[in-house]
Amino acid sequence: GHTANAFAGATMLAIEYGENHQWVPYVSYAFASGIGVMRMANNKHYISDVLFGAGLGILSVKAAYWTHQYRWNRQKSESDPFAGIIY
Repeated sequence: GHTANAFAGATMLAIEYGENHQWVPYVSYAFASGIGVMRMANNKHYISDVLFGAGLGILSVKAAYWTHQYRWNRQKSESDPFAGIIY
């Protein structure tokens, strides 16, 4: 849960602010990775748990943006390779 939430937040920040501020994705994903590393360092999770949580967090936010991309009248993003995909 901790790593999934951290990576979900990092993905949201990267999508929302990454186009105008190039440093935001680096900082947000570094912070989320730090949370995952700390979960392993404190013997709370294995690496497989952290990797699955990271993937789940990233995919959940990407899925939310993919399914709601036209709900808020947003234009398609040039930097997001999955912006035009509708499922």
